[in-house]
Amino acid sequence: MLALARADSRPPAAIITGFGLASDAVHLTAPDRDGGGLARAASAALAEAGHPSIDLVSAHATATPFNDAAESRALARVLGDEGALAAVVHPFKAQIGHTLGAAGALELLAVADAIERGVLPAAAGEGTFDPGAPARLLEQALKGSPRTALKVSSAFGGANAALVLGANPASPRPRRSAYVHQAVIVDREPDVEHLAASARTPVDRLLRADPLVRLALAAVAALAGVSGPLAGAGVIVGTPLATLETNALFAARIRERGARAAEPRRFPYTSPNAVAGQCSIAFGLTGPSFSVGGGMHAALEALASATVLVEGGDADRIIVVAVDDVGPATRALAGGAASLCAGAVAVLVSARPDGGARARIGAIELRRGPAATGTHPPGHLALKPLLERRVPSELVCSSPPDGLARVVLHPV
Repeated sequence: MLALARADSRPPAAIITGFGLASDAVHLTAPDRDGGGLARAASAALAEAGHPSIDLVSAHATATPFNDAAESRALARVLGDEGALAAVVHPFKAQIGHTLGAAGALELLAVADAIERGVLPAAAGEGTFDPGAPARLLEQALKGSPRTALKVSSAFGGANAALVLGANPASPRPRRSAYVHQAVIVDREPDVEHLAASARTPVDRLLRADPLVRLALAAVAALAGVSGPLAGAGVIVGTPLATLETNALFAARIRERGARAAEPRRFPYTSPNAVAGQCSIAFGLTGPSFSVGGGMHAALEALASATVLVEGGDADRIIVVAVDDVGPATRALAGGAASLCAGAVAVLVSARPDGGARARIGAIELRRGPAATGTHPPGHLALKPLLERRVPSELVCSSPPDGLARVVLHPV
């Protein structure tokens, strides 16, 4: 975890001057061979930072042929061939291994430390260079004066993120308004044949996916039916208990038959990001893409995340998908969320006030503290009021034992 603070007069270790987020929309576990999504994320970060010269690149660098070659192409595209070969590349995973969810944060700390101490860090390892992934790698750390760094990361589901670290804060972009447009609900698992046609996804892929993916795809397909083509938008998924049911099934098979019986085709769906990734692939959603789930208020957490990205100019359109799968593991661990049920709601959030906008999103409150009084539906049902003819003035959801989420809406 990293603690961030707004830039002020105190000298910081490093300043984040640019941010970008994009989806490959190509494959659930493999990168786009051309590095398209990573290039879009890095380009957005560099543009926000004012297109600085990059001294140091903290690479995702998993040392797999597909990833490293794709990452090299992405860097060449955004930095230029000369710029990509001039910047020192730091493949941190080669030194400590892949820390999975912690990798991006640890690598960002390492590159911030390199800037602060004036170090050009070495790469660990030796051997033949991949001709498809040219890069400037140092055999030993050198004293230097790196001032600006690009940090890139990728994840399951085709998600890509980029940050630029520099000495001086960039000029903030003007804040826009975010608007809620159409909303749809799916309250039961769809017919697979019908879903295959509407989501342009092969039947066999749908059958090996989990209910979260099928429900989410059905909801996005229904949203496309009332909103028109969604290609290019982002997608943020909120689900309180993530892929708990899928993980339970995956683990049960290993317990029963041993580790060799682990199902490789089911494994990708143990990642919560698989839902966002599969939606991206099916509908060409190349904007910001990720999943959240900080509690029973996950639907409002996803709506809040989409709002922040649209307001900040990081995306023009984002689809919010709130989805729940309910089964034995969920019922055993859901605690006070006895009313949690399977289903999905998809909502289009946009920077445009026209084209069917129903409400402007106002104040957002996600906090620890006394829970809201009254009964508030958990999970995807927290967004169900958006289907009403008259948009409510606010959406509220309690997250036991002591959390509260609240989103204020202003009809337009």
